[in-house]
Amino acid sequence: MERLVGGLLLASAAVVPLVFSIALDDVFSTPKLSALWAVFAVVVAVLAWNTVRERRPAFEWVPAVDVWVLAFMALSVVSFVFSVDRLQSFWGERLQHQGLATLLLYVGFFFVARSVLAGPARLVLLTRAIGVGASIVAAYAVVQWLGLDPIWTELPQRRVFSTIGQSNALGAYLAMTLPLTMVTAVGAESRNARVAWIIASSLQVLALFLTISRGAYLALAISAVVLLVTMRGNLRTPGRRGLVLTGVIASATLIVLGFLGPTRDTVEEIGRRLVTSADIGVPGSVRTHLDLWNVAGEIIIDHPLIGTGPDTYAIVFPEYRDDVLPADQAALLALFRVESPHNVYLAIATGSGLAALIAYLGMIGFSYRVIGRRMRTAGRQHRLVLAGVIAAVTGHLIADLFITAEVTGTWVFWMLLGSAIGTVTSGRVGQA
Repeated sequence: MERLVGGLLLASAAVVPLVFSIALDDVFSTPKLSALWAVFAVVVAVLAWNTVRERRPAFEWVPAVDVWVLAFMALSVVSFVFSVDRLQSFWGERLQHQGLATLLLYVGFFFVARSVLAGPARLVLLTRAIGVGASIVAAYAVVQWLGLDPIWTELPQRRVFSTIGQSNALGAYLAMTLPLTMVTAVGAESRNARVAWIIASSLQVLALFLTISRGAYLALAISAVVLLVTMRGNLRTPGRRGLVLTGVIASATLIVLGFLGPTRDTVEEIGRRLVTSADIGVPGSVRTHLDLWNVAGEIIIDHPLIGTGPDTYAIVFPEYRDDVLPADQAALLALFRVESPHNVYLAIATGSGLAALIAYLGMIGFSYRVIGRRMRTAGRQHRLVLAGVIAAVTGHLIADLFITAEVTGTWVFWMLLGSAIGTVTSGRVGQA
């Protein structure tokens, strides 16, 4: 039964990122959340039955991490109770759905992965499942970019979004999956498997490039550095060749695509966005982000303890907009419903308070510590996988500085972290 549940979780890691429905107004978030709740319900029912039948805990508690996780959830619940709008705080902002219900789902998958996907072999399977799903998502992004998408025939600013729904969110997701796919390529035992995973890595690199997301570029660059540092001394000759071939294939792909018409427009758009990154005084994406962060800062000052309620930034933003922002920018943003501060950490602090943000960061910090300690005594192959996990988590955390939390990437992050914590505390990380 446990294998069946594990298979369901692994299948979800590959399939859920691909789920969307054009029959709904909310094309991406609601279908994915519906699938996740269905999977979670089945898994929890089976785990509860096994726990009662075998009279043993479903997983080993890790106080250094779990205290912070439970504190984060407890503070989020308190913030929900005193929210400026409980209905909004429970379900979350439309099209985003990052309210209390979804937070509970993320944490639920964290503990479920700790129970079902603990152990090196299962962690490896999880990273492969994530890599498979990400490769299909990336392939669809390339199809979009080539103008072959049968659903969305035109792309705004030539930025792909694939089955994730938003370009920056797609870039953040790929910045997290790429290290996992690359370590899978490096650790592959056969030449054919290595080539397949190298192609998958290159495809994800290309798709991330096509998102034209500056935050994702930065996240990938930093996660790549982290991956190389953590893998230092752990690369056999095939592994080195794998990394080199990944770069060669990705570069060759970009060169070939350079002969296609759309490439010139994409490169020009990338150049324009990179150049304007330093122009904080003129209207644009960078200035808007800074303005949203300034408003978030004022909200935090006024509500430091428990915030205004999970995912309520869109509701309280108009109260601060005209007082905090310059008149021209305030008038511009008054035309839109601003769903978040476009920074996950500020969203947590404004919604659930500074203490909740500290608890969230504490959970991440101690997770790094627990995984890092175990890596020192793990065998070569297991160190390789854990290095990929650390790099993937790092990429996710960097990307979160610039985006609104998105269902797919955030869920994969919590489940991956849960599996890694379960693996290093299970005593099954070998010395081979």
